[in-house]
Amino acid sequence: MALIAQCPSSFTLYARNPKYDMQFGAGKVNFAPGYGAPAIVDNSGKVRNALFEDYKCFLKMIQSSGYFDINGGILVQPSDLPAEKAMPMMVCTALSASDKAILVPNGDKLGTDIMFGLLNALFGREDLLHKPRVITLVSTLTPLQIDEAALNTLLTYAEYNQPVMVTPTVMAGSTGPITLSGTMALANAEALAGIALVQMVKSGCSVMYGCQSTCADMKAGGISIGSPERVLCVAMGAQMARMYDLPYRGGGSDTDAHGFNAQAGMEGMMTLMNSWQSGTDLIVHSTGILSGYAAMSYEKFIMDLEMIGMLRRIERGIGVSEEELALDVIQSAGIGGQFLTQKHTFQKCRQELHTTKICKRGQLVSSDHQAELIVATEAEKNRLLSAYSQPKLPDNLQRAFRKLMDKYGFDFDTCLIN
Repeated sequence: MALIAQCPSSFTLYARNPKYDMQFGAGKVNFAPGYGAPAIVDNSGKVRNALFEDYKCFLKMIQSSGYFDINGGILVQPSDLPAEKAMPMMVCTALSASDKAILVPNGDKLGTDIMFGLLNALFGREDLLHKPRVITLVSTLTPLQIDEAALNTLLTYAEYNQPVMVTPTVMAGSTGPITLSGTMALANAEALAGIALVQMVKSGCSVMYGCQSTCADMKAGGISIGSPERVLCVAMGAQMARMYDLPYRGGGSDTDAHGFNAQAGMEGMMTLMNSWQSGTDLIVHSTGILSGYAAMSYEKFIMDLEMIGMLRRIERGIGVSEEELALDVIQSAGIGGQFLTQKHTFQKCRQELHTTKICKRGQLVSSDHQAELIVATEAEKNRLLSAYSQPKLPDNLQRAFRKLMDKYGFDFDTCLIN
């Protein structure tokens, strides 16, 4: 506990563009996209392997969206890249394609060294030692273990003074006790062990207390992330993090659904709203995830953005200023009057009320409503892609990136955004 007490209660993650700097532990809920899925599920339910082009496509949409201040990570696991080359190439592409704060994958020692070489070129070693510039997540190996790659990540990030999210994923009934309190006790031990280890290497290094714990599906033995038990674990994890005065990373729009359907929406909003209400500092998997982290969906990604927009509107609350109470407007309309043509309505209708991008409102008509929803998500996806503008990376940095990637046998041109 003496080591845990050395952790900062809050910290800033600095982006290449300062307007995207992120505060953790300061009361703001931040969103990060899906992470780690090897497959894509299309709108017909067909499953295919994810490709590097999918990774780039998600990078563009995240850069264009106003709901994210962070980009990168393993948005999908590209099947067309060799496993040993995927991590450095994803990092290189994310650093080139986005000027937002960067979530980076963790990998083997070579991949981690290459990544820090890219960061040294971009920011300089002294800057890295004094400013958190990237953040990664480290999963423990439940029960009560940590593998070599995760351990190397913890040690290396501590040496560079870069933050990590230590995130156990205990499954009640399989990798942890069937009772949720027992599962959370086990997860807590693993989280604190990883956090304490970071402090042994670098006292005061920023960390996040993470919780991905949930239950196992007792019918099949696999993970269940769209369950009420998942909600309870994330909510309790938030309370534990607050007790230790640590920033908190929790789950997102988590679902066990295999496709873009009612189950995905129902479970996704339940888990996402719970993480938001719990005051989670960084909600990972907030968009796109399906089937217990096995797949990403473009359609669900867009639907989840719609849900985040709703939560941001709820977050604004109800103002009670004189102008917002609008008693003069009520008096002007009078008994039996109407407000649609009031000047006050025209002035505030675009700011006060949330406007949906894909959800239907209005008159009930007979139609193929699922098809209409898919068309709407496709239109919003195309809008985000069309709105993408690549932040300029100075020529000298591009040359430095190319030189480093060439040194280790990577094709830098493959990392470029078309």
